[in-house]
Amino acid sequence: MQAGPRARQLRALRPLEDVTVNEGGSATFLMELSQEGVAGEWARGGVRLHPGPKCHIHAEGHTHRLELSGLGCADAGCVSFTADSLRCAARLTVREAPVTIVRGPQDLEVTEGDTATFECELSQALADVTWEKGRGPRCTAGLAPHPPFPPLGWARARPQPSGQAPGPRHAPPSAAAALRPIGRRDLQLRERTVSVLSELRSVRSREGDSATFQCTVSEAETTGSWQLGGRPLKQGGRVRIRQEGKKHLLVLSELRAEDAGEVRFQAGPAQSAAQLEVEALPLQMCRRPPREKTVLVGRRAVLEVTVSRSGGHVCWLREGVELCPGDKYELRSHGPTHSLVIHDVRPEDQGTYCCQAGQDSAHTRLLVEARKTEPGQAGVLGQLGRHMPLPRGQGTRVRGATVCPVDENENP
Repeated sequence: MQAGPRARQLRALRPLEDVTVNEGGSATFLMELSQEGVAGEWARGGVRLHPGPKCHIHAEGHTHRLELSGLGCADAGCVSFTADSLRCAARLTVREAPVTIVRGPQDLEVTEGDTATFECELSQALADVTWEKGRGPRCTAGLAPHPPFPPLGWARARPQPSGQAPGPRHAPPSAAAALRPIGRRDLQLRERTVSVLSELRSVRSREGDSATFQCTVSEAETTGSWQLGGRPLKQGGRVRIRQEGKKHLLVLSELRAEDAGEVRFQAGPAQSAAQLEVEALPLQMCRRPPREKTVLVGRRAVLEVTVSRSGGHVCWLREGVELCPGDKYELRSHGPTHSLVIHDVRPEDQGTYCCQAGQDSAHTRLLVEARKTEPGQAGVLGQLGRHMPLPRGQGTRVRGATVCPVDENENP
């Protein structure tokens, strides 16, 4: 097929030249022909280009110009111009742009326990960044939740010795390149001020019941501690501790008389105190001594009772007279059990003994029995009775028999 005279005469006075630009930049290609008014087509990667927001095509006389803007790495390739049988091509190279900080993190001042959030704006949305906190371990953030803003947040911020906030580092495209620090920012923490909004109230409860103490503070994220009588309280057993927002509660169950005392709550510098009063239940006898108890002469007699609680006062009486501890009487106490010990029992110890515990009392009749005699001792005692007169009207009982005094006027 023979080309026309116009095609044979068309030639490139200024051919296309290769262009290299940075990512996001613009590229311009110029083509100068030997003739005017020649229509041509521009293509990139074999695909014809049409005028648009990022593609501008101009033709003035001998000159044809192509302008491409907002270029990315994917736009790199071969750019060609074709007019009739004339075709000229050049290469478009797009270099990846380095990541830069458009807006860096700012210094922050937050209250202790709040959340501290640092934010920086990068020039690229999918850049990998690394956060550093003081000299501690690094925290790497990949795809940012809201590109191009990779944030770093700390919940419940606490003071650090360095006082420095993390500074972001970004990774350049080259894997061999070192991380480049962007900058450091300071994080200042204000100590949280806690105050008591609702004071503790004193509680009066009966032994065995429960008591509830409640205190409200100004901050919901504040932890507190409880004390009873100066002793720290911990969760478990008869102690229940819970927190509902700003409200702190202490529940003491199965109260005892020894639980009475000061209850104190403390949260930081704020504290509140109240009194716990425990009303003791009436002292009662749970196990009483027998109504009668027989003891041999010279032996030891023990009377024992058990009351409803430990620490209760118990009083022992004989024939209405209170007994005091000594050589004769020994008063013992072990928990709720109380004992009266009578040493070296004699006939004169016989009588009624009473134990008083509060409004309750128990009585026991103590009987004293003489020791048994050996066979043959009765005759000896009889003869002794003849030679050792006894007071008239009295006698000694031996194994069921009575040794009576002898009248000197009677015949043997």
